[in-house]
Amino acid sequence: DAPGVKRYTDRRTYALTQPVSITKIKASGANELYLWTPRPAETAYQRAVVLSQEPAPLVPDYRGTAIFRFKDIATGTDIALTQSYLVNVYAVESEVKAERIVSKPKDPPPLMAHYLAADGYVPADAAEVQALARKIVGGERNPWRAARLVWDWLGKNLAWKRGDERARPVEALADRKADSYSYALIACALLRAAGVPSLPVAGYLVDPTRKAVRHHWVEVYLYGLGWLPLDPVLGSGAAPGVEVAWEDRQRYFGSMDNRHIAFSRGFNALVPMVPGGRRVSKDRRWSLQSFYEEASGGLASYSSFWGDAEVTGMY
Repeated sequence: DAPGVKRYTDRRTYALTQPVSITKIKASGANELYLWTPRPAETAYQRAVVLSQEPAPLVPDYRGTAIFRFKDIATGTDIALTQSYLVNVYAVESEVKAERIVSKPKDPPPLMAHYLAADGYVPADAAEVQALARKIVGGERNPWRAARLVWDWLGKNLAWKRGDERARPVEALADRKADSYSYALIACALLRAAGVPSLPVAGYLVDPTRKAVRHHWVEVYLYGLGWLPLDPVLGSGAAPGVEVAWEDRQRYFGSMDNRHIAFSRGFNALVPMVPGGRRVSKDRRWSLQSFYEEASGGLASYSSFWGDAEVTGMY
């Protein structure tokens, strides 16, 4: 009686390297600096292996991040951090039978309520999002059919535009233009407002030349089947700067090629190491986490550079 099947096929292995550097340090006493570096996500369609981390992290894996600690840094010191991974990515092929989906199970898992609520990235409770979701979905109660209505509306009414970086996704929604970051968050917000549990995914899109660009997409949860991928940016016909694997863009509704490398699934609310520490957030990165850096004590100032992950091998 399952509402469909998922198949994981066509595995591809990527070797990734990501650098972080801290320079122009000015310190006046005892201090600490923590770097929270995102790791590739572990999912049914993706498996990651750590090859090397220099220096060794204080905490190898905390909520999908590795935590590096630097203590009592002297003025003028430079810090270089490098991480290397092997990531196995499978293509996801799904077949969904909408008529078998149970939209309101008797005992729904708690995650269904969690992924229907607004969070630090997804404005599912914004008045304009709620009103638009009601207009798009109408009286449809089947979550897969409701997701399709949202998908179709996005493809017709929201244009993808590189570099269209708005402070808030609702601003991009009002202007009907969005980059991949805002596009995915708008899609997720509309899906949640329409009653479809969903989460945004951040990572990279890679082409056969090993070129990688930051990318964002969505997963939706169907009771009895689990998480299914949707890439509304590629579904809209956008050309995000790399070769797209599937010519038929409608396949990205429920299925995914093996060129998507996920670093975070949903909003990662990290817990600070030092109460009252000075934290640095970074938007539109390859991970949706609450902050990346945390400084305390006499660390007066520094400059940080977070390099994009480089694909050094593809097998």
